Amino acid sequence: MGVFEDVVVKAKAVAEVAGKKTGEIVELSKLKVSAAEVSKDISQRLEALGKIAYDAAKTENNADELIRESIPEIDALYAKLADITDRIAALRNVVRCPKCKAVNSDDAIFCNKCGAKMAGEKDGCSSFDYMDVNEDETTSDKEGENGACGEEAPQEEPKKDEADE
Repeated sequence: MGVFEDVVVKAKAVAEVAGKKTGEIVELSKLKVSAAEVSKDISQRLEALGKIAYDAAKTENNADELIRESIPEIDALYAKLADITDRIAALRNVVRCPKCKAVNSDDAIFCNKCGAKMAGEKDGCSSFDYMDVNEDETTSDKEGENGACGEEAPQEEPKKDEADE
């Protein structure tokens, strides 16, 4: 019965992962619907604001007070939309560039669009692979090859010339 028990354990693990992914998809869908509703609300308020400005200009009335009252409401909606967008990005394992707002993977060190340094470092380590422009091979600065993050890389003993011996 050992094989059967292993199959049951693995099936439970797969079911847990599938349940978790399904929950994430449902949450993502709810957030997308919420973002669409907030975007629609913003559009409606901006349209109403435009009508107020148009009517004021047409009738030569001053609508500055009505316009000033609308601005904080619209700004609050933009902040709500930004929060929803950030939550969607977190579920998708992406982050937005602090400079150009482009979408990047959450482990990106630099923005793929503008090259700006992404905010924060993961696990206090900023190691990454890079290509040396003068060599054809990839040089790695990851843990295990040049020391752990935050530690100085081990120094090699200088080679002795055979003439010195």
